[in-house]
Amino acid sequence: TVKAWDERHLVEQLELSVGRDLQYIRFNGTLVGGLIGLMLHALIVLLDRGPAA
Repeated sequence: TVKAWDERHLVEQLELSVGRDLQYIRFNGTLVGGLIGLMLHALIVLLDRGPAA
């Protein structure tokens, strides 16, 4: 049973069964994080300019 597996074996089995999904999640997380960072940077730059003269 799963309870009898040691940590290494458990991780190995999880990676075999959900490895592709984990890569997809990591990739999407990178893209979303990058886009949020870009939007925050753009917002800060726009706010630092102040009102147009």
